[in-house]
Amino acid sequence: MVNGVCDTDAVVDSLLLCIGLYFVLNLNYPKQYAQFLGFIQVTCLKQDFHMSQRTTQFVKLKESLRL
Repeated sequence: MVNGVCDTDAVVDSLLLCIGLYFVLNLNYPKQYAQFLGFIQVTCLKQDFHMSQRTTQFVKLKESLRL
């Protein structure tokens, strides 16, 4: 393993780090992955995913899971 800024072997930690980086730098998620990454942001990071970026399916899933 290469020593870097943040070393982790866990896929989940890596994913959360990437999402956190997008969030901290106030970047837009790639369109293809925006709903998935927004869902992870809401469920794991407990941070809001702006209403204007949510699809109807996103809202229905969030409501059905009562998040």
